[in-house]
Amino acid sequence: MTMIRQIAWLLVSVVALAIGGSVVFSVWSTRDMLQQQWQVRNSDSATLIALALSQHHGDMTLMELVLSAQFDTGHYRRVRMVGPDGVKLFERVSPAVGGSAPAWLVSALPMSAQPGTGIVTDGWHTVGRVQVESQSGWAYDALWASLVRSTGWLLLLGAGAIAVAVVAVNRWRRGLDSVVAQARALEDGRFVEIREPPTQELNRLAAGMNSMVRRLHSVFENQAGQLDALRLQVHTDALTGLSNRRHFMAQLERALLGDQSGDGSTADAPRRGGLLLVRLRDLEALNARAGHDAVDRLLGTMGEVLSAYPSRVEGAFAGRLNGGDLAVYLPANGISRETADALCATLGASMAAIDRGADIAIGGVDGLATGGVSDALARADEALARAECSGPFGIEVVALSDGEGIGETEWRQRIAAALEAGRVKLAEFPVVDTAGRILHLECPLRVQLQPDGPFDAAARWLPMASRSRILQQVDLSAAGLALDAILADGKARCIHVSAASLADASFVHELTRRLAAAPAAAARLSIEVGEAATAQWHRWRDAAERWRPLGTRLGIENTGRALHALLDARNYGLDYLKIDGRFVRGLAGDAALADYARQIVATARGIGVAVYAEGVDDPRDLDRLWELGFDGATGPAVTART
Repeated sequence: MTMIRQIAWLLVSVVALAIGGSVVFSVWSTRDMLQQQWQVRNSDSATLIALALSQHHGDMTLMELVLSAQFDTGHYRRVRMVGPDGVKLFERVSPAVGGSAPAWLVSALPMSAQPGTGIVTDGWHTVGRVQVESQSGWAYDALWASLVRSTGWLLLLGAGAIAVAVVAVNRWRRGLDSVVAQARALEDGRFVEIREPPTQELNRLAAGMNSMVRRLHSVFENQAGQLDALRLQVHTDALTGLSNRRHFMAQLERALLGDQSGDGSTADAPRRGGLLLVRLRDLEALNARAGHDAVDRLLGTMGEVLSAYPSRVEGAFAGRLNGGDLAVYLPANGISRETADALCATLGASMAAIDRGADIAIGGVDGLATGGVSDALARADEALARAECSGPFGIEVVALSDGEGIGETEWRQRIAAALEAGRVKLAEFPVVDTAGRILHLECPLRVQLQPDGPFDAAARWLPMASRSRILQQVDLSAAGLALDAILADGKARCIHVSAASLADASFVHELTRRLAAAPAAAARLSIEVGEAATAQWHRWRDAAERWRPLGTRLGIENTGRALHALLDARNYGLDYLKIDGRFVRGLAGDAALADYARQIVATARGIGVAVYAEGVDDPRDLDRLWELGFDGATGPAVTART
């Protein structure tokens, strides 16, 4: 918040406090005064009525007529007459008559007054006592009128005070703005002198700034020509201090293709190495949440970390490609994975000091050799897409020999063509309970990207499908295959649905239609989403309200890290959790890990859902899982026993 805005809020707060305090004091004083007047009014009325009654020399009939006539004037709440012995001789009571004051005022500021008392005599003989209580409406009307009048005048005075303050603050602001503009001009390399403001403090600051401007101008005037020439040679990104995209691409091309002589021959043999892409994830959301300044600091920190490699390793270089994408080239094979791990650890620690919600993904290729820059970038981009799908601070490094590098458009075309041609199938992995009975078959989708090629697992194509935004078609294809398979053999199956598909209302509607069209199969189907769905429970709830009535079971897979976000999951129709294998692998020989697994089971039991283990590859771990109370498990150890 700017200083001017802070001053403005301070002025408004002071004026509001002064007005509020004055109103409260005025109302309280008026209330006390009105209560005194009410008491006096009761006493005077009682005295006058007693005098009038004393004229009738104890004739009760006449006195009752006088009392009734006086009560009927409507100014009294109660008129009561008692004899000398305390026996009630006459009493009239009327309901309280409200005035124009609002009910909240009557409730907030109650007023009361003692009844007035007058002695009725017949000569020297006391006939009785008259007690009078007046109506209270007039007092609240007067209090309300006083409140409105005082508040109005105080608001008017407050508005005048604020207007005067605004004029004074704007006068200060003009001087301050000129000093700030001068400072910004200095940042931009412009030497501007300003008129010194009349305010004493700003005057001294402006005088010092003007003096510095004059000195700097004289120092740099002779170097202006050199600065212009150097500016044309700048190849670095101003924010990160790394090479900009153009310079980095030129360096990468030279590293992969070598320097070319004038006749086209290779003058310098190309070097081998690795290429890593580092992405600051969800840049737009991070800008909206943390602000541009925080994002700039994050990118600056990333630049500082990456710049350490060129300074220590000969032949390495780093650059900023665009937005939140940075890259580093390593001049040797076999070190890309190790470097990626070190980068991830260093960046995670450095970025946490600025924003704990910041997240990166690192993807890269190892074993680069003579070849085109576009091919290397395409393969690195594929690895980056996989890293983004693997969760926070994901890392994926592959060897270039693992296959061809194709661009995003080609990936989309191949996946879409495979779905359209039906070149897809479901794999089947059993999920069993402690007795060895199959609970359901876990059915990940396999896609044949080329007509004569193999059926690739999701790890190969799913990240690019996610980036190409065709996950809805992929998930609908898997659902269709699973429903057909259940109808064919009656075995329970489960499929995975991405969080992106879950957020698409048209996908939820279409899958609901397919489930309703095959009710017998829908009752044997389980639908799972990843742990990312915990960030949008409202979408999961909308889908659950449609799918659960059809008998479909719902689960969360690959979980274990964000269990605190699942405590209310049962309210949204969750049936089971599948714990990621990394949280259960090796627990047979690790007491701490076994204790953590036991707590997972206890948490699941507390929210009333079943808990399964994924990726169990050791029979000893499987036996220990049954001891800890897991309801089911899947993985190589399970497959070997079935």
